[in-house]
Amino acid sequence: MKQEEQPPRNVIQIIWLTTTVVILVFYIIVGGFIIPPKNDSTTSRTTPQDRSLLRFGHQVTVLQTIPHDPNAWTQGLVAAADGLTLYEGTGLYGESNLRKIDVTTGQIVQQSTTLPEQYFGEGIALYSDENNNSRIIQLTWKEKTGFIYDRDTLTQVSSFSFSTKRNQGWGITVRKNTFIVSDGSRVLHIWDKSTLQEIKRVRVGQLFPFPLQVPLLNELEYDPLSDTLLANVLGTKRIVRIDPETGRVLAQYNLRPLYTKLTEQYSNVGALNGIALVPGTEDQYWVTGKWWPELYKVELPYRRNRN
Repeated sequence: MKQEEQPPRNVIQIIWLTTTVVILVFYIIVGGFIIPPKNDSTTSRTTPQDRSLLRFGHQVTVLQTIPHDPNAWTQGLVAAADGLTLYEGTGLYGESNLRKIDVTTGQIVQQSTTLPEQYFGEGIALYSDENNNSRIIQLTWKEKTGFIYDRDTLTQVSSFSFSTKRNQGWGITVRKNTFIVSDGSRVLHIWDKSTLQEIKRVRVGQLFPFPLQVPLLNELEYDPLSDTLLANVLGTKRIVRIDPETGRVLAQYNLRPLYTKLTEQYSNVGALNGIALVPGTEDQYWVTGKWWPELYKVELPYRRNRN
């Protein structure tokens, strides 16, 4: 091209700036997060091995196995602070209830009244209300209704209405003064714990270090030691670890070998669902699934910034 045919310098700059702005907007809208600063330990200090583990998933170490009710359509799982009891919420119309499980035997030691047939139970979380009463909160699938229970007796004390992006309830967990709620989309709904009103939404996914979209977020578990969120992803055999502030995926865990081994021994095994942090431990969790005959204590490692 002859010099006189080249576009003016300012035109080139305008085109470059416009293109840059469009790309940045695309990253924010499609990526679902704001790119972290360069000194973020999860980006600038990652190694090729870290990125490989993020893409393909950590392998999971099984530490303990206990029996689990093979008729339980597990929707929520959480451990009591003493580590001796698991609380489980089950689903299916006409079969949804809560139960307490002895972690030493896997036996059900207490069970709530089954929900009326029009309700399909979903995720649960343990918390203390404004009067310091020990409570359990339970979501329902499509009924846009939640229930509050007394933790000791498993009796229902109240109900409430809620809405989400998809007007469904899937998973719920407690983080500080909020509940984090999933609805089967890639969106996390943040509720005020006292009012049960939505404060904000966080979209899960990223473009760097490679594109990663995470739809169908299911059961949730908050880890206060690392201030991270773990989630089952429906239709997969993986658990993802998420930054609850940005929605960025920090780690993935591959449970396919565990699932494959289970299905070789048992038939009629459903989806992986249910994560409960083992109190007083780092990176140890109870996991199970719908109609799984076993509960597993596993290690889900996470490299924290110790500086």
